[in-house]
Amino acid sequence: MKSNLLSLGCLTLLAAGAHAAETNAPAAAKVSSVVIQVQKADLLKLDLPAGSKVTTSGERVAVQSADGVLFFQLWQVAGAKKVDEALVRYAGLLKQEDIRDLQGSVTNAVTIANAPAWVIRGSGVEVDDGDAGLAEVVLFSAADRVFVACAHGEHLTPAESKAMFAVLQTARKP
Repeated sequence: MKSNLLSLGCLTLLAAGAHAAETNAPAAAKVSSVVIQVQKADLLKLDLPAGSKVTTSGERVAVQSADGVLFFQLWQVAGAKKVDEALVRYAGLLKQEDIRDLQGSVTNAVTIANAPAWVIRGSGVEVDDGDAGLAEVVLFSAADRVFVACAHGEHLTPAESKAMFAVLQTARKP
């Protein structure tokens, strides 16, 4: 198995190729496993479609599938111990690089990594070009850390939302 270690300041990402049999996925589906580490402690493991590209920018991890249907960013919420702490300030977590003035129109409580999580969908203004945009934000915790996953753009299709949520549903302790 080949692995790559990417440093993100206090956040480290270890990406390792894996076959479906190792992840209890159907035999025909190949996946890559991604382990998120903070201060050398493995906190979170996600299964990605085979061939997915994982890149970093500062403390953010961007995940994109080879077919382009899956694209989202993932990062840790500094200082938050519980998802509810991040929920009250989610819009401020997105402002700098993603979408500003997000008006959450749909908020759902879900379970990810065997813990309460929130999915927020809404519209706002894209930071990069000022165009109207849509976003889906997922706030979840693992090992006493809180993470944000965000997919956004001028158009956000149900397939994109479903793909991000499917990956996040695989979140587990390594």
